[in-house]
Amino acid sequence: MIATADLVTLGTVREAISREVEPQDGAGGPELPVLDTVVRVDEILKGGKVPGALATVKTLEFAYSGGDTEWRCPGERVLLFLSPSTEEPGFYTTTITNYSQSVYVLRNGKPEATVRDSLPDKVVQKVESLSAPELRRKVENAEEGREKGEIKPLKREL
Repeated sequence: MIATADLVTLGTVREAISREVEPQDGAGGPELPVLDTVVRVDEILKGGKVPGALATVKTLEFAYSGGDTEWRCPGERVLLFLSPSTEEPGFYTTTITNYSQSVYVLRNGKPEATVRDSLPDKVVQKVESLSAPELRRKVENAEEGREKGEIKPLKREL
């Protein structure tokens, strides 16, 4: 997951802006409700943003509903695994379509998954077990392994 993400950041949600967009598949149909969540980058674990910069994350409005932890609220501290949007330049999307692995809220300095799948997810369990210093080390080690060709990024599925 770290090798696949272009930006791994700890940040604070500034605002969430609701809007509707046309479906990207060209088939027409009703517009889709999305939330553009503006996040202040507090710390970069991987990627090109600078602390204090803003990253806007585009998600379907209903993507994190249904009893999961809502992370798109102003003031919420988050850990995000992001990639640039292929649909809208200047926006980011979650790196992996499995939402449970891409977005975490920070509770008492530790990541907590925002989505709970019915089956245990080993990636989520591992991320949740890490303290901030351990997370920083994991990201550094993954980047070194990727640069050496020891770790390969996962294919992004749409």
